[in-house]
Amino acid sequence: MNRDGPPRRAVRLAALLVAVAAAPTPAQVSGTPSDLADLSLESLLDLSVESASLHEEQASTAAAAVVVVTGEEVRQQGYRTLHEALRSVPGLFTFRDDLFPMVGVRGLGLPGDYSTRLLLLVDGHPLDNSVGIGESYLGRDLPVPMGAVERIEVVKGPVGSVYGSTAFLGVVNVVTRQAGRVVEAQVGGEAAQGRVLGGDVAAFAVAPLGEARLTAAAEGAAGRGYTWTFPELLSSADRPPQPGGTISGADGSGAATGYLRLAWRDYSLLGACARERRAIPSAPYSARLGEPDTALVTRTCFAEARGTWSAGAGVTLLARLAYDDFRYDDRFVYDPPPESYGDYQDLGRDRWGTAEVRATWRPDPRFLVLGGATGQLHATRQRAWSVQDPSVDSGDIDRDFGVLDAYLLAEAEVAPAVRLHAGLTFTSHSIFGRRLSPKAAAVWTPGPRDVAKAILSSGFRAPTMSEAYFEDGTDYLANPALRPETVRSAELSWEHRFGPALSVTGSLFASRYQNLIQFVTVPAPGLPGPPDPAVPSDWRAQGRNVAQLTTWGGELSGALRLGRRLTATAGLSAQDTDWAARANFPALTASATVAARLPWDRLQLVGRVAFQSARGKDPSTLTPGARPRLPAAGLVDLGANLDLPWGPGLGLQALVTNLFSTAAPSPVVGDFAPITELDQPPRTFRLVLAGRWE
Repeated sequence: MNRDGPPRRAVRLAALLVAVAAAPTPAQVSGTPSDLADLSLESLLDLSVESASLHEEQASTAAAAVVVVTGEEVRQQGYRTLHEALRSVPGLFTFRDDLFPMVGVRGLGLPGDYSTRLLLLVDGHPLDNSVGIGESYLGRDLPVPMGAVERIEVVKGPVGSVYGSTAFLGVVNVVTRQAGRVVEAQVGGEAAQGRVLGGDVAAFAVAPLGEARLTAAAEGAAGRGYTWTFPELLSSADRPPQPGGTISGADGSGAATGYLRLAWRDYSLLGACARERRAIPSAPYSARLGEPDTALVTRTCFAEARGTWSAGAGVTLLARLAYDDFRYDDRFVYDPPPESYGDYQDLGRDRWGTAEVRATWRPDPRFLVLGGATGQLHATRQRAWSVQDPSVDSGDIDRDFGVLDAYLLAEAEVAPAVRLHAGLTFTSHSIFGRRLSPKAAAVWTPGPRDVAKAILSSGFRAPTMSEAYFEDGTDYLANPALRPETVRSAELSWEHRFGPALSVTGSLFASRYQNLIQFVTVPAPGLPGPPDPAVPSDWRAQGRNVAQLTTWGGELSGALRLGRRLTATAGLSAQDTDWAARANFPALTASATVAARLPWDRLQLVGRVAFQSARGKDPSTLTPGARPRLPAAGLVDLGANLDLPWGPGLGLQALVTNLFSTAAPSPVVGDFAPITELDQPPRTFRLVLAGRWE
């Protein structure tokens, strides 16, 4: 593990790109490259979005802090996962453990969060399983191949007034491509540490079928992963030390994803499924080191039917029915009984049905009223057990519950340049009670190049089933008395366009969080005497409402778009908090991307930078000798896209991620002890051959 700070070259390049590019994206381009040629430069700076208020509107005038990452940017920059794409969004920062990638918003990134505070949508369909472990939807577990992405809408800040629980830190809506007639295919591979790691194949197609339209995408990936070095394991007391602290041959992975959408007039059928298996080389929970069978498997599948109807007099109706099935399995290898557990397994599953009805009344462009209700019925199950030792078995932990969200929002143009927005959601959770989530906003457009926003929003998050009810007899205790988390947020922003190609946005924000839930270490029940700090079996992890905190800060972001020749985005976010722990809270984050066809039109050079300032670890997770803070770190990726001369639509992409092999470590929870931090993957080379046929 490289413990040094980022090389000076990485810091200089990060600062240079941020200074030159100006800052990220109010909105960009959606659709295929052929759509780009039909859009004016001004249109490239302001696309329509749907996730802010459940109806189509321009990103610049939506009553929310909205950023759009376009599908064209996804393909230009070679983003393989949603995690990589979100790293380019100002105010967001990414981190990881050996289980899942995660993302923080405006400084708040609780270790072990697994995106349970960020609502992920696919074409407006929520991926909101309530187990609370075994997913983030930011990696290969997202049930949409990245090649199918038209745009990624990011709403920063709570959106409880529309979506209810889970939209706590924000909303990410992955919108798929549906326009045109095109078939695309690609094959890629990657190498690092002097060897080939693995590869992937993907295909995408969209085509009209008479009056209907079909969109289909599939992707498969496999790899043997990296060799990792964990110096903490050299002095580990709970397992035999590894030579040099190095773990090799225990980081394999494989994933398969499929997506299908059939649309006819105002009706659509949508289905998607993703399955991922990934080994866990860091072997948390004191599992045996170097075991490729220590791994986790996730499966996320859903199906949805949706229809819209015009009822006349400016009224539109929408109805949606959906079924979701999420499953998580893991396996940790220990010494066989009686020395230990043998093969220890966990299961988490959530199956739920959803029904939604919505009515939108727009008598004229200056006025809109939208109301509806969403109901869900969940059946969750959890279990932990030893395959070889029948005495180690939590039994089935079943929890069925229902959630009802009723929402109402109104927008009105009260003056030629002023639009007001008000929203309210009533949520009833059959386990965790009822909640009202209001929102109010004003959007002022003093001129054709300026937009000002004032936003007051709120949200809450019900405890997940693992936080409240999971108890395995070895590591975790249940806590059904947990209370929902709440947040109140305020934001002021101003966007200005310097002509048709450059826009800059500045904002100030503040949020108050209450009853934040974290797992803390507590004495095991039934001990004959005081717990022994040196005996792991004397302790358990339990979810507790432990954190009340306020955050505040500001962002500067912008985008420069000169057609095909040059695109540059960048952003800077500075924030502070009164939270004493400050766990994984960077005071400064920055990002930048560049794509330039200079001087040769067939060759496009691309680059991206992400930076995080120093941040602390959760004090409760520190082991003797571990450093309490992580250094500032920057990640730099560089690449090139070459249009091949042997046929239209053929291209080759070469990309180097983490160019300087910067450690950029992330803090991890106490489950990984004695490890308290995990590095980013080292310098990796990717090569992709792609074809496109229209």
